[in-house]
Amino acid sequence: VDGRYEVQLPWKKNHPMLPDNYQLALKRLRSLGRRLKLDPPILREYDATIKSQMLQGIVEPVKPSEDAIEQVHYLPHHAVVRRDKETTNLRVVYDASAHLDGPSLNDCLYVGPKLNPKILDILLRFRVHRVAVIADIEKAFLMVSIARKDRDVLRFLRFKDALADQRDLIELRFTRVVFGVSSSPFLLNATLRHHLDKYKSSHPNLIKQLRQSLYVNDLACGASDEEQAYMMFVTAKKILRDAGFNLRKFYSSSEALQARVSQLERPEEMLPIEELEESYTSATLGGEQKLHSGERKVLGVQWTVCSDEFVVTFTGIASATQAIDPKKRNIVGQVGRFYHP
Repeated sequence: VDGRYEVQLPWKKNHPMLPDNYQLALKRLRSLGRRLKLDPPILREYDATIKSQMLQGIVEPVKPSEDAIEQVHYLPHHAVVRRDKETTNLRVVYDASAHLDGPSLNDCLYVGPKLNPKILDILLRFRVHRVAVIADIEKAFLMVSIARKDRDVLRFLRFKDALADQRDLIELRFTRVVFGVSSSPFLLNATLRHHLDKYKSSHPNLIKQLRQSLYVNDLACGASDEEQAYMMFVTAKKILRDAGFNLRKFYSSSEALQARVSQLERPEEMLPIEELEESYTSATLGGEQKLHSGERKVLGVQWTVCSDEFVVTFTGIASATQAIDPKKRNIVGQVGRFYHP
């Protein structure tokens, strides 16, 4: 559909009927509106995020005269605001586990099998390569379309004019896979695997590496030299583009490779990670460590890019103050720096 894949929600067999939870969604929206009105900049950003999704076709208005194809259900939503950066980061989070006199949407859906490689396996393979590379797929969930028959259970409410005193309501619904619905990681992973498998015959080694190195929408891999790493990224970017996905936010332990790739990327794709929307893993595995200049997160682990070190914080371990062979690792205070061998 419009150059992207379309999927259906994986409904449980004989699941109970979803309630029409309009009143719950309305109550949660009004409560959200009261809170955000106390912080106008956040309210404006929240409103602008949804308007932007409307312009991109990620969400669409529900026409008053339009009848639902099957069930109707609403997703309450709220703001998650991170203020530990120089610029405030806001995400709109949709609650598919909300209950009202019946099951939630998540109760009625299969989560699906786990298709992600194990995080430890990805990290170990990441340390093997002389040239380390990370990237992610931009707004990956929102690049997969949802079948029209399932869209009415992905409705939500918003204020027509969030800044007005008298705020009329409008109904919207998602046309794409929603982050927050329990089946969404499976739907994205299955879509990516299906697409990559089309290229197994033409790029067998690259496809194997991508399948072993992608965790939902985050890529952590590498190559033996800069030229190989460059061709890997360029080819992977083209393959994913064929399905409507954009591989971006490229960072490498090689400064020369970083400079070369930056000439290919749009300016906004080379912004520091913290100034762009959070990926699935940064939202679920982010941890509490703050990043400093030149540091990134690799599946929740702090990585110093240029020196190619993992930095791990230890708590309550007396030996953390002891020096260890600096050729392999060096622990200073309560921070462990694990070097590439």
